Amino acid sequence: MTMAARKAGLSPSSVSLIVSGKRRASADAAKRLEQATGIGREAWLYPDEHVERLRTAFVEVPFGAPPRPTPVAPAAPATPVAPRPLQVVGR
Repeated sequence: MTMAARKAGLSPSSVSLIVSGKRRASADAAKRLEQATGIGREAWLYPDEHVERLRTAFVEVPFGAPPRPTPVAPAAPATPVAPRPLQVVGR
C-alpha cells in the first residue's frame, strides 16, 4: 500500500483510511490511485461497494513470505464437436 500511495502522491495513511472505508477519496485522489494501481476510480470513489476488491489488492504479505498466487479463472468446459459425415469419393 505504501508504494501505491507514494506513486499516487498520497500518504500511506490516507490510502489506508480509504481502503478501510473510514475516508472517502476525492475525484483527484481516485484518478491518481487508478493510475497508480490499475484499480478503477469507481472503486476508490465508492469503496463500500468494492470493499473486497480493495482489501484483497492491499493484503500485506510478511517479509520473506512467498508471493500470493494470482487467481486464475477456471477454464471453460470443452464444447463437444459433432462428427462430420464421411464422404465416399470415386464410385
